Amino acid sequence: IFGSGASLNLPASFTATTASAIGFGNGWFNASGSSSGSLVGDPQSFAFTMPQPGVIVNGATLAVTTGRDLTLLG
Repeated sequence: IFGSGASLNLPASFTATTASAIGFGNGWFNASGSSSGSLVGDPQSFAFTMPQPGVIVNGATLAVTTGRDLTLLG
């Protein structure tokens, strides 16, 4: 949940997801269990393997710097 006063202050792209796993070029980061690889680079794929994936609530005006990506994926 990103409340009305939430903000991002970072010099990079930002991804928030309810996926059970995130695929990067060198492996998968799993939300639970073991992971292979690292969180370096851009996410390339998302796995939603649970029966009811979660939601992302954005009550703020989130932004990142020009040329960067902001992804909220539920």
